Amino acid sequence: MSSFSISFDWEEIKKHKEEILNLPEKVAIQKKIKLIVCLDEFQVIAGFKGYNELERRMRAVWQRHKTVTYCIYGSQRHMMTEIFNNPSKPFYRFGDIILLSKIERKSWINFICKSFSETGKMITEEEAGMIADLMQFHPWYVQQLSHYTWNLTGKGVTKSDILTALNELLNANLPLYQRETEILSSTQINLLKAVALGERHLTSARVMNDFHLGTPRNVSKNKALLINNDVIGESADSYYFLDPAFEIWFRKSFLNEPISV
Repeated sequence: MSSFSISFDWEEIKKHKEEILNLPEKVAIQKKIKLIVCLDEFQVIAGFKGYNELERRMRAVWQRHKTVTYCIYGSQRHMMTEIFNNPSKPFYRFGDIILLSKIERKSWINFICKSFSETGKMITEEEAGMIADLMQFHPWYVQQLSHYTWNLTGKGVTKSDILTALNELLNANLPLYQRETEILSSTQINLLKAVALGERHLTSARVMNDFHLGTPRNVSKNKALLINNDVIGESADSYYFLDPAFEIWFRKSFLNEPISV
């Protein structure tokens, strides 16, 4: 029956930056315990005002801590790589870098089936696998599509439920996808079309001509921009969309491919 609120004096806080950064170590020492501080989506600090000074100060303080371990996560691989692998950045070689592999298909099937069953609804392994495949085992989207499907399901899931859920998911993310494509040039859109259609040699004369990509220099520039902005990724011999739902929407909107499950 009680409530409380917390407020901060921003000007006072700015006077005690190092005290705040040292707080986990101070608490750990006083309580004679070890702490793990987990920071998710760490790459967003790059958008903070005074980011460069903040980054330098964080590294300078944290590297002296003996009883606190910092576990730093980020979903935008390129930006995280820039923060921790760039020799000119304060966090260069701050700690071990672990690239997480995708969760296996079988694990997703078990998770989805179990989660539906626990709420009195039924989904077959085939349909659970369909959800995982559509979202290419992307944790956020697999769970989002599962949620939309669960909402639409009475007792048992049908393929029609999954298709309707997929359309709802795309509609929910539509403003984001439209914003992402509106800032791209026509040659960048064309490059994404080439990637969507499985082209591997983007600077070949045929691909540049078929997709109107411009000069080899333009292709290299646009490819680097799309990779740096985490729109596409590059493997040993191919390119791919990093966002599986965006890829489905892009194929529908720019290649007129029907959405199917």
